[in-house]
Amino acid sequence: MNECLLKILDRAIKDYVMIFDDKRRYWKRITCSEDWEKSVDELFDLKQMEKDGDFFFWMQVAYLAPATSTPLSAAQAFFALRRLLQAKGEYKPDLTEEYVLYALIRNELDYCKDLPESGGRVIRIPEPDRNIVLEDVLAEAAGDKEFEPELYENKSVEQIAEDLMGYYEDLGNYVMTCFEDEDFLMLDFIDAKAMKNTLFAQTLGINTREDDVFTRPEGEDDENSDLPF
Repeated sequence: MNECLLKILDRAIKDYVMIFDDKRRYWKRITCSEDWEKSVDELFDLKQMEKDGDFFFWMQVAYLAPATSTPLSAAQAFFALRRLLQAKGEYKPDLTEEYVLYALIRNELDYCKDLPESGGRVIRIPEPDRNIVLEDVLAEAAGDKEFEPELYENKSVEQIAEDLMGYYEDLGNYVMTCFEDEDFLMLDFIDAKAMKNTLFAQTLGINTREDDVFTRPEGEDDENSDLPF
């Protein structure tokens, strides 16, 4: 999944450079046409691209950014998510990164779900991963049946579990099952810094990181220490 999302982000970077970087500000060197297949990390100065927060880059990725974002904050969130997807260990995104991740997944699903080759909205989780998930879902189904026996009177635990699996495997529900909550959607109305200082956010624990786990991707230095990680 991470690799697929990274490809989408990297495609956006290449599209931006191809369309707007006519002065080759971000090329690491003058390249030949056959070099175009190289990774964006090899081709471009991504750190400088992030620091500049170019208006035209913002235009390129605006569909991923909150309505309250600026060119600089949109670029920072975009590249922070890219580092998150490259991380080798566990890392919990902050509110803005969650928004970008949500928008990225939602946009791709909206594009893919109607394609003939997608096979429809429901895509079965491949084995053996499905069996691993099913074990947890069976436990969830048993709890549901015990808690609401009248609602599930005519269904076995196995049937309830399959219904739940069908929900989880429905592309239309993916963005709803991928996140703990939807606090990040409030960023369309108030930016993250302003929200962090509100009593509302402090009371509900929004935009806090006390229990989060961070992993700096391999090869990262402290040059961007003012960024999320």
